[in-house]
Amino acid sequence: MTIDTSPSNPANISALPTRMMRFAGLLIAGLLVSACESAPPEQRLQATADQLQDTTTDLDEVTREIERLEIELEKRRKQRRTLAARQLTLEERLAARATDVALFRAVQKTLLEHDELQNTAVQVSVDDRRVSLRGIVYTAEQRDAAIEATRSTPGIADVRSLLDIQKEEQEQ
Repeated sequence: MTIDTSPSNPANISALPTRMMRFAGLLIAGLLVSACESAPPEQRLQATADQLQDTTTDLDEVTREIERLEIELEKRRKQRRTLAARQLTLEERLAARATDVALFRAVQKTLLEHDELQNTAVQVSVDDRRVSLRGIVYTAEQRDAAIEATRSTPGIADVRSLLDIQKEEQEQ
C-alpha cells in the first residue's frame, strides 16, 4: 500500500494545520533549549544571584516600610487611647455636673416647699453630691428642718450647714 503525501491529496490538506503546529512546537522547543544552553552556567548563576539580590533589596525596603507603618499605627493607637481616656474623663465630669445640677434643683424645690422654712433665706450649693447650706434662719428648728430636708433628698452624699440663726426683728 502506497501513501500519497502530495499536497493535492485532499486527506493530506486537512492534516496540514496539525502538522504545522507540531513543527512550530518543535521549533520553539529547540530554540528555547538552545537559548538556555547558549549562556554558560556561570552567567546563569550570576543572573540568578543578581535577581536574588534585587529581590532581597526589594524585600528589605518593604520590611522597612512595614516597620515604619507599624510605628505609626502604634502612635495612632496610643493617641486613640489618650483621646478615649480624655473623653471618658469629660463624660464623667459632665455627668457629675449634671447630677449636681439635678441635686441642686431637687434640694432647692424641697426647701422652698417646706412649711417651716417660709420667710427664710437659704442658699444651696452642690459639689460632687455634697450640699452646703448658707443663709439666715430664725430658729434652731428651722436650721434642723433645712438640714433634714436636704439629707432626705435622694443622691445627697453629705450636708454641710453654714446657716446663721438670727432672732426675728419685731415689727414696729
